[in-house]
Amino acid sequence: MGRRLPQPLIPLASALITGGTRGIGLAIAERFAKDGLDVGLIYASDDAAAERAASKIREQTSVKVAVAKADVADAEACKRAVKELEEALGGRVEVLVNNAGLVKDALFLFSDPAASAELMQVHLFGAMHMVRATLKGMIAKRSGCIINVVSPSAFRGRPGQTAYAAAKGALLAFTTTLAQEVGAAGVRVNALLPGVIDTDMVRALPEAVQTELRARIAMERFGKPEEVSAAAALLLRARYMHAAVLSVDGGLM
Repeated sequence: MGRRLPQPLIPLASALITGGTRGIGLAIAERFAKDGLDVGLIYASDDAAAERAASKIREQTSVKVAVAKADVADAEACKRAVKELEEALGGRVEVLVNNAGLVKDALFLFSDPAASAELMQVHLFGAMHMVRATLKGMIAKRSGCIINVVSPSAFRGRPGQTAYAAAKGALLAFTTTLAQEVGAAGVRVNALLPGVIDTDMVRALPEAVQTELRARIAMERFGKPEEVSAAAALLLRARYMHAAVLSVDGGLM
């Protein structure tokens, strides 16, 4: 007998991942594609990186892959991106991963109000815009899975992260409250909390900061993007996980 191919996590479904062309977002997209889902990658600015990410997934799998450029802080741009990806992937979007984000650390007294507003616009309102653009379709099918990538900072931020922690805390509250509204309609909503993950953003931190962060982790190492994507796959497979807050942080203190 020939080797059986893996069955899709949600039959005939596709997943949209914001911030899906690098780091954690790309790792999630790769994992979902290997598990049989078509994937749509939403990115903010780097066209070349988006094409590289899409090509990488196409080389590894036989699923459909599409990309769309959008600033998630712009509600209309989110609608256009969702429409574009639904057309490219066959209109079967049932999975949404809100992963897009940015970091602009600064002590509160010296922080820029515009930067603080941008953090809130991307992390909280960006997720809201994407949910508004996809939720009706999920409810119509009575099938959907929304994963919001939050952060341990929602519970315990670091100095310099007042705005970032506030944005992530608000996203967590949005996640657990939305779950109460849509669970009966067949749509599951969960929060995924990666700790310090070995991505370009973390590698760009000063060595002293990396050392301090590593010392706060019980496992004494940074996580890997594929370890986060494994947790995302669990949230997709575990059909009774709803309003859950799943930490992947190696025991971050």
